[in-house]
Amino acid sequence: MNGFDFFLPTRLIFGPGRLSEVGEQTKRFGKTAAIVIDRFLAETGLYKRIEQCLLEHGVRSFAFTGVEPNPLCSIVNQTAELFKDKNIDFVIGVGGGSSIDFAKALAVALTHDGDIWHYVNEPGRPVGEITSKTLPVVAVPTTSGTGAEMTAVSVLVNPETHVKRGLYSEKIYPVMAIIDPELMLTIPRNLTATTGIDALSHAIEAYISTDANPFSDMVAIEAMRQISDSLPAAINSGQKIEARSSMAWGSALAGIAISSSCVTLVHALAHPLGGRFNIGHGEAIAMGLIPVMRRTWMLDIPKFGKIAEALGVCTHNMSPKSAAKSSINALTELIEETGLSLRLGNFGVRQTDLDKLAEDATGYMAGCLESHPHVCSVEEVKNIFLEMF
Repeated sequence: MNGFDFFLPTRLIFGPGRLSEVGEQTKRFGKTAAIVIDRFLAETGLYKRIEQCLLEHGVRSFAFTGVEPNPLCSIVNQTAELFKDKNIDFVIGVGGGSSIDFAKALAVALTHDGDIWHYVNEPGRPVGEITSKTLPVVAVPTTSGTGAEMTAVSVLVNPETHVKRGLYSEKIYPVMAIIDPELMLTIPRNLTATTGIDALSHAIEAYISTDANPFSDMVAIEAMRQISDSLPAAINSGQKIEARSSMAWGSALAGIAISSSCVTLVHALAHPLGGRFNIGHGEAIAMGLIPVMRRTWMLDIPKFGKIAEALGVCTHNMSPKSAAKSSINALTELIEETGLSLRLGNFGVRQTDLDKLAEDATGYMAGCLESHPHVCSVEEVKNIFLEMF
């Protein structure tokens, strides 16, 4: 068994109704919180609910409700300027991955000098040090997808260069994640599907990554089981708390898996789509997952056999090769069951854009590309984009 490192400082508070504890659980971090939440969620009354819970325990709060998909570094900078005189003690990110990533970046921007992009790990230039001055972050996910509540990454877009990259630091792990599946009961069908496939892709990519280890393998397999078992029910019967709870747990496990391992080619393809065309991350993942896995299963027959089993395939009477190949059929059937039918052309991407997308995927996203079992050439990546198109 090869050696590996694992570190996860996040206190996990999980279960239906646990949001009611947000004031009691977070008062230890200070007297003033910044709450990062998108406008839609704020209008549902969720912000007011959290604000009241905090006030009951002596914590006042200020809200930023302008989070958008693929958050921009420029907006993080502007928000930090707005909040710098508020004596913020900690930041609460409420929502999907964009809100939680924004909260992590804001926790850095409020305590470090200069443009937040200076701290993004972009190849070819010096990266600013993220220090222990970073404010504590509390994550309250309302979707089952990114697993951002369990990772040390905050992904941002540079609007000038259209590069989508991440801050990477143990200092931005959330100190606490409050995962309340009741918050996910009203997620629309399509969002449930795209975020669910994102979570499943995290688990699969962490498992096949060249950075995988015994711990990440164990967690990733269980994440696949949870998600494949519960995603159809969460989509078709969204009010079932059992399905929502299993999806929330599977998503968190997948986040833990990528924290210990790494994402691969699917994410190398997805980030340029978000950076250049503002395509939602889950949608980008859903388009790329099957084309990538169809080209990958034969590279690790034993692992893809295990993936098939985790996706519900009975492989007992199959040859190892047949079992591995069946994982692609199972994955295809699961995505078809979600009702997703996405193509790049539906998002305004033209065939003339594919060269630049392939350059991005093999350029600034090379780290994810190199974690894949086969490091694709620019031409190979362009062919995958063409299939997605």
